[in-house]
This record gives sequence, structure tokens and C-alpha cells, in this order.
Amino acid sequence: MPAVLRCPTCPICRAWIAPRAVACPSCHAQRQPRRFMSPGSFTVYAWLWLLCTAVLLVLALRIAAAPWLADGEPPDYALWLLGATEAKPPPACRIIVRDLQGHEVVTSTAEACDGVTPAKPRVEVARRPVDPQRLAMVRWMASGLHSAITLAFALLASWALRNGLRRLFRRPSGFAWVSRVEA
Repeated sequence: MPAVLRCPTCPICRAWIAPRAVACPSCHAQRQPRRFMSPGSFTVYAWLWLLCTAVLLVLALRIAAAPWLADGEPPDYALWLLGATEAKPPPACRIIVRDLQGHEVVTSTAEACDGVTPAKPRVEVARRPVDPQRLAMVRWMASGLHSAITLAFALLASWALRNGLRRLFRRPSGFAWVSRVEA
């Protein structure tokens, strides 16, 4: 009798089956692995993913729109990727030191004139004149490149978040019985 107590029953027809049986001998119900979430956990998963993705995309849109705002400038990395560092806007502060006769001695540039960071003297190199229309186009392309990269990273982060949440909310491994009627 103890062997009979250890044998499970079919959840559909309540017949005795072997513990490792793939199908019930009487009703032919088949055992299949569970692969999907329960409806309650799917609801929590979907709301959590949508909320996190919405916050992530709002932040990404703000970062992507920064160069397009009135006081926005294209980021340096985007100009560097395009190979157009000459399109970088002039620095905020230019310091020119002159001697007593009025001749220029040192020219240095700094990002801010508050004196917090000492600026390195920059040697001016004679460059060919650059077309202002080309500069405007390169700055526009750098801003577009920055926006595209930012939104692509946000979408990749959203996809990674989705996969992580799917693993978190997945059903525990086990088997479900599915009724199959054989003809």
C-alpha cells in the first residue's frame, strides 16, 4: 500500500499514474513544461516595465533634446565622431595678455571666466576659412547624432530591463497537464 500512496493522480481524470510518466494512461493527458507567467504576475510585470520604460524614455528624450533647445550646443563627442571639431563653438572666455606696447603676449581660452580652473595656453594654428553654412550643417548633424545615440541607448536599456523583469516574474519550473484527445 505505501507504493500506491506515492503514485500521483492525473489532475484531469484522477487515475493513478507513474511519477515520471509523460502521459496519463487512461485519458491521455500530456505533461508539458510551464513557459508563461500567471495572469497576475504578468499584470505586475507589464505595469512595472511600462512605468520604468516611461521614466527612462522621458529622461532620454530630455537628454536627446538638449542640443535642440535655444541655448543648447552639440556635444563635443558628436563633433569628434563626425571629425568636425572646427564646428565647436568658441569658448566662453578668451583671455588675451598684452605687454606695455600693446603687443599680444599670450592668448588662452577657458570654459568659464570665474578663475576656478586654470586654462592651458592654446596655440592658434592657421586654418583655412570655414564656410558658415557648412558649420551650421555639421552642428545640426552632430545634434542629430547625439539624439539618435541617446534614444538608441534608452531603447537598449528598456529591452534589457524587459528581459530582466521577464526572468524575475517567470513561473517556477514545473509541469502542467494538458488534455489531449486522441482520435
